[in-house]
Parts: sequence; structure tokens; C-alpha cells
Amino acid sequence: MKKIVFIIDHLKGGGAELMVLNLAAYLYKKGVEINILALDGTNNYIEETKCFNFIDMSFPNTWLSGKLLIDKPTPTTSISKMNEVIKKIAPDCIIVTIWYSFMVLPYIEHENIWAWSQADILPDFSRTNNPIKNIRNKYKDKIFNRKFKEVFNDKNIITVNNELKLKYLSILDTKNVITITNGLDLPFKSSDVLQNKKWDVIFVGRLSPTKQIDHAIKAFKVSKLEGKMLIVGEGPQLKKLKKLVENFKLQHQVVFKGWVEMHEIPNLIKESRVLVLPSRTEGYPLVIGESLTVGTPVVAYNCSEGISSQLYTEDMKRGLVQTNDIKALSLTLISILNQPYEIPIDIRSKYDLNEMTNKFISVIS
Repeated sequence: MKKIVFIIDHLKGGGAELMVLNLAAYLYKKGVEINILALDGTNNYIEETKCFNFIDMSFPNTWLSGKLLIDKPTPTTSISKMNEVIKKIAPDCIIVTIWYSFMVLPYIEHENIWAWSQADILPDFSRTNNPIKNIRNKYKDKIFNRKFKEVFNDKNIITVNNELKLKYLSILDTKNVITITNGLDLPFKSSDVLQNKKWDVIFVGRLSPTKQIDHAIKAFKVSKLEGKMLIVGEGPQLKKLKKLVENFKLQHQVVFKGWVEMHEIPNLIKESRVLVLPSRTEGYPLVIGESLTVGTPVVAYNCSEGISSQLYTEDMKRGLVQTNDIKALSLTLISILNQPYEIPIDIRSKYDLNEMTNKFISVIS
């Protein structure tokens, strides 16, 4: 039996964590022993992980907070414990993924270790009209690039889109970067599309700054739609977003659902006319696939190839919006609500999780 170790931050909930769980489940069905080492042992998916070895590494909070690519005190005790666990498991492959877990890469020795980048790890410090901020951003860019190279140089890397692959290859002294797009464990048939919808617009995801849910709320306000908007998820932006809704006097239209079980998400999307994704940056957001495969069109900021490659037909491209253009986002929501684009009948084949799993098995071997 092949053995694999996933090193992750935690299992609190989120698209990246769900992707790990779905992949792990498919690998397990194919006879692979699954070991999940969590830096923070929070596990909101007890049922989904009951067949796996889930181990709490108890890393200090100082390691699991703040900016990623900065120097932090090395948690020597936690890293030693992790290496002892890995030695005992004797895995065929180690996959490090999600976020703060990447920082353990320099401390782990194994002949088959991969960094699975599900989003852009290196921040983009864009130019501004403020000369002081530009100087500061140049300094940050230099520091973060240096740390990025320290952590990822000479490492095997899996990206979720080709745009990330090319970016990393241009920066790092490594040639082993491959792309494996994400897949879905699809519970519905394409014929299960609902005709009667409860929500005009739905957002599903972590309520974090990079998701820019405030843009979706502002666009909904500008659109003057008379229906309702559903926001599904939890995160640090919740209070700020609720305050924004109050300021716009949209309490009767915008509903915060909070965290839900992952099996509930497809039903909520099916009940919606459009899913909105106004992120600043994305890797390969599977919520797009979850939406398209149940017949709900997506309107999204065109912030990465991971998004544009999923809205790939000429008709579907009507759902792509220039990043950070709230007025265009509002107009596109209205346009797609009035005239939804056609979703290809073979859309489900694009998200074949079994094919994705087989590609990972080739990495393990």
C-alpha cells in the first residue's frame, strides 16, 4: 500500500481544505494510506477524515499568523516532532499545501516532497499614485521574493493553472513545476437544475479580504436588483460586511448564511440565479465548477487563468469582468440575470476528479 502525507494548516473549512479532502478520499479509494499532518489541529470534518490518520502538530500561533513570506522564529520542537512522525510513517510522498505549511519545506528531508500551490503564494505589490507606498512596495517585493526563493528553490511544485507555473519558473531555480487542475466530487446530475430560484445572487467562500465580497455587495446595490443575495461562509470580514449592508440599508435583501456543511453547498447554488466571485486573486476556484455543473452561471473578476479557463466558450466569457471594476461587475450581473449564457452539456467532464487523482498517483510513484 502506498502511503502519502499531506501537511496542511488546519481543517477549519475553505475551498483549499475541501480540495485536499476530496483528493484524499479518492486516493484512499484507490488503496492509498492517507496521513494528514495539521499545524493547527482544528478539524471541522471529523466524518470526512475518519478513514485517515489525522495528526495535530500543535505549531505555535506565531507560526500560523501574519504575512507568509517573512522571517519568523523557528518552532524547533514542533518541527522535530513532525519529522519524527514522518519518519515513523515512512511515506512514499509528502504533499505540502495551502499556506503557512509551506514554511516547513526547508526543514523536511524526503526524496519525494511536493509543494501544491492552490493559489498565488507570492503577493503582487502593484504601483500606486503614492510615491511613499511605491518605495515601500518595492522594498516588500524584494524581501518577499528573497524569502520565496529561500523556501521554494529546487523544490517540486504543483500548480493549479499554467499562469502560476510560468510565474514560478521565471523566479525560481527549479525546473520541476507541473500543472494539475482541480477536480470535483460531483453529487448531482446535470439534469438536476432547478427552475424556481430563491436567490438572485450567491457568494460562497471564506469572508477574507482577497475575496472582496464588499465588491459584490456594492455591485448588488448599484444594480438595484429587487431580489435577494445570499452570502455563504465565515471569516474575518464578517462584521465589516454586515456593517456595509446596514449602511446600504440592504438588510432585507442580503442574507448571511454563515458556515455550512459542504454537502449543502450545491443545493444553495442550485437555488440561485447567478454565483458571483469578485476575488483579487485566485488559483483554480472550484466553486465555479460547482456552480456551472448544477446549471448556475458565474460572474467573476478575470483575475487569473484559473478563472478564465473555466469560462472558456465565447458565450461564457460574458461572465468575465475586469478586476476591481465594480460598475462593470454590476452591469454584468444584470446582463447574465436577464440573459444567462449557455453552459456546455459536457461541463462535468472538465472537473473529473478521478483523472486528477490519477495524475497525483503518478506523482506519488
